[in-house]
Amino acid sequence: MDDRPHLGSGAYHGLLGEYLRYIEPQTEGDPAGILASLLASYTCMIDNSSRTAEPFEQPINLWFLVMGETGEGRKGTAHSAAEQMLRHVDENFWKRHLTPSLSSGEGLIYAVRDGMDEEEIERREASDKPGKIDYGVHDKRLLVISTEFATIMAKGQGGTLGPVLRDAWDGKDLAILTMDSHYATAPHITLIGQVTPEEFAARLRPGELAGGTYNRLLPTFVHKVRDLPWPERPEGHKEQLLKFAARFRDAVTFGRTGCEVRFSRAAKDFYTGSIYPEYVNSSGDSEVMKQFTTRRLPYLVRVAAAYALVEQHERVEVEDLVAAKSVVDYAIESARYVLSKHQVAKTHSRQADKPRIDIEDDAQKLIEELRRNQSEGGEGINRTELYALFGWRRNKREIDEILQATSGHVTATSVAIPGSRKPRTIYCLAQAKQDN
Repeated sequence: MDDRPHLGSGAYHGLLGEYLRYIEPQTEGDPAGILASLLASYTCMIDNSSRTAEPFEQPINLWFLVMGETGEGRKGTAHSAAEQMLRHVDENFWKRHLTPSLSSGEGLIYAVRDGMDEEEIERREASDKPGKIDYGVHDKRLLVISTEFATIMAKGQGGTLGPVLRDAWDGKDLAILTMDSHYATAPHITLIGQVTPEEFAARLRPGELAGGTYNRLLPTFVHKVRDLPWPERPEGHKEQLLKFAARFRDAVTFGRTGCEVRFSRAAKDFYTGSIYPEYVNSSGDSEVMKQFTTRRLPYLVRVAAAYALVEQHERVEVEDLVAAKSVVDYAIESARYVLSKHQVAKTHSRQADKPRIDIEDDAQKLIEELRRNQSEGGEGINRTELYALFGWRRNKREIDEILQATSGHVTATSVAIPGSRKPRTIYCLAQAKQDN
């Protein structure tokens, strides 16, 4: 059984958590996907007025890559569950600042371009033959919701799109040196990509991984969480949406006041004492996974700041950090799940060119690892750790063969995860074998 990622209960914090709890029973969409759309949309709507001031100075802008199987993933369903409320927050934003896709780096810059300088505009306006006057785009907010993100990923390889996307995430001015180039000052571009896990895995290339385009996005695995053949809206649903929208509107207004988001003393202690030591250590990750884990700390700060601003606070509290950690941990679990399931790391692993090891040898390796785990007081390993044990080079069928080859030495136990509907499978030594 696959170990799907689990969204921790800490993510259900504040106004965002209230809306998730309200809308979740009414949709087949994954709450992780709903939350991704809420966070990304909010950080786009507040533009680049507010920034984090510590421990990193950066824009508060969240990008998500929503990964789900075609039909079963309910990617669009999850986004719709968020959008039905968000459209009431600022209808003008959804009409003027939304685009469904991208074509190139040049096209992205054009969508948020600067206009001609004032002297040139005045000269042309005064002329009998003014020609084309480009006033540019004054509101530089742009929310990209791409349902065909695999196409974007393909075009990004070796072209201008990847570098422009990276600069946009970093909050830099955008420009490409061509004959008909445009310039974009202080753009605020937010990206929600939708893709199947298979498409994502197939598009990953060493060059793009090294360039760092993909670690700008938070991978978010989604699936259908329930069967609702005939969804029922609760009584007063429209009124409830409008109430949530009014509160989000206040949060957007607050976020556009130019806040410099800092940490409370308690939040700083929690960050430095607990989160930083955990996140800074990626020694156990494969080279592919490191591309997704290297930005955990900056992203954690961005997400925590977004939670704080939604609550109309300029200071990150411990609860905001707990919520942010739930979101970032879910993203890392999503990446590991997709990589293990679709064998992306097999292509790039340092062990990719080594000879195939027999199933029996790996079965013995698993038994020895579980004995070591037990001797150190461990309770076993989960499915993701099982893939990692073999350097991500074994597929699901081979893993099942390895488990069978242990001749009853290994058992699988379902363990309930707090805040999750789906148990996690833990592998450990069978009791009788432990006693031998």
